[in-house]
Amino acid sequence: MPERPHSRTTHRRPEPVRPGCGNILGLLGLYVLVDNFVGCLIAGIVAPIFFGGLFAFLYWHNQNEKAEIELRATGRTEAVLTKASDTIQQETRRLGRLPFEDEGNARLRHSHEDGWRNPVTYEVTGKTSYLIRSTGSDQRRNTEDDLTLKREVVPKAKVGEAEDPEQMQSLPGERSESAK
Repeated sequence: MPERPHSRTTHRRPEPVRPGCGNILGLLGLYVLVDNFVGCLIAGIVAPIFFGGLFAFLYWHNQNEKAEIELRATGRTEAVLTKASDTIQQETRRLGRLPFEDEGNARLRHSHEDGWRNPVTYEVTGKTSYLIRSTGSDQRRNTEDDLTLKREVVPKAKVGEAEDPEQMQSLPGERSESAK
């Protein structure tokens, strides 16, 4: 067998290390700018501006999305308050008086949810007035974000009778003047 000539192995020289901020900018694909000090300086200015702008845009977009969701929930809640008021008006006509708070709330509880998926509540505020309340986005009663609808019920006189507010039944917990 003929002897093979001995092959020489060539060793590769290591690549020179990039100056300065090459490792960080290499992750960003900005090796082109790293060849000199000016490139490092430019990359050090461009990268923070780019990422700062990106984060600012994402924050702004998130805030706008939250505002749109809040606006849609508020619009839906206003419609629900009106429907709930119509329901209480129907109950008032059916009963001949304002419903007691527990009657009204029982009627509204399952069929009327506000834009935040909470039930609206019914509160009697006077002999002939009531309030429909949504607790709003914070889901706590009597805070400034609550949405309310206050209505007055005008008693209807029976045929042949004059309208007399004292003939209406008194509210729960109140005694009529004639019973005193």
